[in-house]
Amino acid sequence: MVSEIKFELGLLHLDCTVRYNESSDSSVNYVMSFLLSTDNKSAINVIDLLVFYHHDYAMNDYRFKEKWQRAIKRINRKLKENSLGYEIVENQLIRIDFQLIHNEVVKTSIQLLQGQELNAVSEEFLKAYEHYKQGDYKDAVS
Repeated sequence: MVSEIKFELGLLHLDCTVRYNESSDSSVNYVMSFLLSTDNKSAINVIDLLVFYHHDYAMNDYRFKEKWQRAIKRINRKLKENSLGYEIVENQLIRIDFQLIHNEVVKTSIQLLQGQELNAVSEEFLKAYEHYKQGDYKDAVS
């Protein structure tokens, strides 16, 4: 995961000015230390990566499914409490521009497209949403 984060953020190493847990140098503590040390944009990108990579694993292992769902609820609550404008829906970190549109269109669309028979459509919608998050509106529409 540390390698993926460095690659996605274009970094050679993760600068950590705050230590999450002094007693351990595990990759989890390294990532947590980076999250506590970095700016909001990088933190949001790391959270997005963590959700993307861990969702399938957690949902396919009954031992972690309940913990994963509790963690997502807690993260969403913290994102809302701090007015960061994001919410985790299914396995995507979604930017909330306008709450009404988000609740009625984005969340509903993602939930409706989760079935196997709509997998291709779901992938297209999520690609379009990814373009939208990057500000590439032309590709988002097409």
